[in-house]
Amino acid sequence: MMKQLSISAALLVCTAAQAAGVSPKNLVGGWHCETRAEIAQGETETVYRADGTFQAKELVRIKAADGSEWAYAIEGDGTWSLNKQKLTETPQQASIERRYSDETSAALAASPELQAEETALFALLQQAVQDHTPQTYTVTRLDKQHFDVEQDDFRSRCIRKYS
Repeated sequence: MMKQLSISAALLVCTAAQAAGVSPKNLVGGWHCETRAEIAQGETETVYRADGTFQAKELVRIKAADGSEWAYAIEGDGTWSLNKQKLTETPQQASIERRYSDETSAALAASPELQAEETALFALLQQAVQDHTPQTYTVTRLDKQHFDVEQDDFRSRCIRKYS
């Protein structure tokens, strides 16, 4: 489940599709997406280009056991294809960095157990970000202004920023 979460975070796909309107040309452009999963949420800015490449920037927030929020900024790019209602993204490069509030930094500094948990999670996220395995998502809606996708335990809803 953590790999699914981290892949969704790294790629932070934000799209949608209705059966009649699912077309690669409808996906081309800039999208703002909000993603919800069992233990995380994220906001992504993704650009899908007509040449089959994409670029994404995401901020992922994960609720820690102590109630604090761990935040990670992920950036990446790669290639994409859309076949019927299946969007496949193949990452080519990506990076991740921590984005903590002062409160979260203090909580981590005060608890070796919490710090160990976060370090292990960050290592998993780094590994997932560096994994260039193609990911396939089901497009549940795609029109001129909206794009929704699903994969396993997460859902993304997107609004077009520009064409």
